[in-house]
Amino acid sequence: MWCGVLRAAAEIRGERGGEGGLDACHDGGAVGGDGGNLLTELVEQPVGVLEPATRDALSAVADQARAAGLIVEVGGEAAVATAEMGLTSEVIGLAVALIVLLVTLGTLVAAGLPLLTALVGIGIGLFGILLVGRVVELSSTAPVLALMIGPAVRVDYALFVVSRHRSQLAAGMPVRGWR
Repeated sequence: MWCGVLRAAAEIRGERGGEGGLDACHDGGAVGGDGGNLLTELVEQPVGVLEPATRDALSAVADQARAAGLIVEVGGEAAVATAEMGLTSEVIGLAVALIVLLVTLGTLVAAGLPLLTALVGIGIGLFGILLVGRVVELSSTAPVLALMIGPAVRVDYALFVVSRHRSQLAAGMPVRGWR
């Protein structure tokens, strides 16, 4: 029943049948107990490697199978659009953070230092994600999350430190210089 579909899947994968080759009807997928379902893999690539042209080709094959009356679901990376690293919202967030820090801390130097350290931390974090991504598979959203969470944590920590210092000064604790 599923031989034609499995042979087409084998061709998409670049496998050839024949003597000594793949028997697509027996080696190409998992058929459900009642024979009404088939699970097969067309493309196996690490996350982030699937080319847009391959994704479009898989979508076209799925559409053809649907037109033939089959129920087809595409999964994995082929089913979702890749996360884009747009910087517009991050730049707006940094501008808002700068305004908040200027109002809170009162000087451009005091407000700029947490943002500068946040940018350095983001660079180090993204480089770390790049290195780890070479060894293990990471989600395509990992760099986006690092880009969003990094500045927020740094700005929050800067506000915490300044708030703590101000409360200690108000309690009478003297300011100690460098020794």
